[in-house]
Amino acid sequence: MIEVKSKNECCGCGACISVCNHGAISWTSDSEGFFYPQVDKNKCIDCKLCDKVCPFINQYSTKINVSLAYFGKCKYEQIQINSASGGLFPVIAKAILSKQGFVFGASFNMNWQVEHVCISDENELWRLLRSKYVQSDNRRSYYLVKEKLSTGKQVLYTGTPCQCLSLRKYLKRDYNNLLIVDVVCHGVPSPMVWNKYLIEQSQKMNERVEAICDIKFKYKDEIKYHWMHPGFVLRWDSGNELKCYGNETSYENGFLSNLFVRPSCHKCKVRRLSSGSDLTIGDYWGCDKLYPEQIDRRGVSVLFGNTDKGRKFIQTVSDDVILKPIKMEEATIYNPRILYSSKPHKRRKEFYRNMSTYELDELVPHLLRITKGDRLVNSMMWGMRIVKNILRKGLQKL
Repeated sequence: MIEVKSKNECCGCGACISVCNHGAISWTSDSEGFFYPQVDKNKCIDCKLCDKVCPFINQYSTKINVSLAYFGKCKYEQIQINSASGGLFPVIAKAILSKQGFVFGASFNMNWQVEHVCISDENELWRLLRSKYVQSDNRRSYYLVKEKLSTGKQVLYTGTPCQCLSLRKYLKRDYNNLLIVDVVCHGVPSPMVWNKYLIEQSQKMNERVEAICDIKFKYKDEIKYHWMHPGFVLRWDSGNELKCYGNETSYENGFLSNLFVRPSCHKCKVRRLSSGSDLTIGDYWGCDKLYPEQIDRRGVSVLFGNTDKGRKFIQTVSDDVILKPIKMEEATIYNPRILYSSKPHKRRKEFYRNMSTYELDELVPHLLRITKGDRLVNSMMWGMRIVKNILRKGLQKL
């Protein structure tokens, strides 16, 4: 049976719950707001199906040496603006939907938490666009994916690497009508912290959480907010709104600084393109340094073709995208989350000890305050990285 001995060993994908035919596994939240499986030993028959679908127990081999890497964008500007990066996902999704297929992805629910949903209408595609910096509840999607596959129609599943690998394990085999696309993942933050942030921001605006009508991470427009410096939008029914750069919010700063990221994300076993996905998409960080002439304020994506199926699919959408093949090193050098896990912030425990006492807008800036010693270490590390890149380029010219 599945047994979580360490918080580092469970990514919260929910596959173990979905595969259990005896209802022996339930979902329990811990003090940090992350969900973990709990086994009822009176119902468990020790069939070990839960162990077999766990992405942390059963890994795939890395595709880092065989994947083809590209960078590029969608040809249509408005699609770029409404997407997290270069607009490749909606192009892929539209290709599936145009064949009366099904698309699975992360969407906000009525309570502004995130869950995986299935759509079959292009008019609903907006629900799956843009990043959502909250862990998605994926439990119900596994059997739904299998159900949709049985119709013979095309199915696209997109999620974090661990979610994609757990789906592979759940299905037990590949399907010709299934395309799996994972995203380059920093890690997932606590749903409890996200809910706290929404409550506190609503109170500051003299609003109710129930009156929130729109939320957008990585917001872009034609005037102020752009891909490399995107915005955040929180809007209520009354017309009140919080609109600012994402890095001006305590929630986004705390998340990207790893104050409240899931423990297993710091020990991720699904890096290096090892999720079993056909394609991997994300932001092409480093485009401004390596290909400055190709930078686009609306967004630029990195794309990996990990399987023959994925690489063939890229050709089917070639009329709608602009892609340039690049070396694997060019795709990953400024995108470390492809290769390595993020490290927990040194004051992470302090954050959780004080979270119930202070508002996030007060606590997060206090904990992230940079000391002179931190600045010195950061400067030295950045200098070493620059020297390393210069030496690498010099050796390539020899």
